[in-house]
Amino acid sequence: MMSATRGPVSPKSKAGTRGDRVRALSWGAFMRVHPRGHLLMGNYGAEESSPKEIRSRAVLLKRLASTVCQLGHYAVTTLRNCEDGDVTMVGFERRQDADRLSQVVNARIVPRIGNWKSNRSFNFDAKASRRIARYLAGGEVPGAPPFIGPASECQPSR
Repeated sequence: MMSATRGPVSPKSKAGTRGDRVRALSWGAFMRVHPRGHLLMGNYGAEESSPKEIRSRAVLLKRLASTVCQLGHYAVTTLRNCEDGDVTMVGFERRQDADRLSQVVNARIVPRIGNWKSNRSFNFDAKASRRIARYLAGGEVPGAPPFIGPASECQPSR
């Protein structure tokens, strides 16, 4: 499993934090602290993207998560699967954060898997990447919540 985020090993660590505001966690730390969070999966086609492009899209999704996650922890990771296509996953502590990010990427609700409280999916193609980039630039994206700026305005998780 390749991680697209290199956040702190522990949610108590100060590395990767913005004061007491929302923190990005490593996937392992997130799963230890929030084993029943909310999952968003961005699916790539099997022959659609190069590893370099997948990494750049995962970074874009991480930037989006850091912008829209206002209430809790989140983590981003990418799973490699040459046969069926890779997937970049975002785990959320809070449903509201999952809802906001899902609106930006036009994710659809899919059947729950594992212990996740909710599960959504979207095709992580060039169109989705452009939509995310437009949102991050402060542009209007149909169906997305209003742009709120970077996470520096976010409230702490309690």
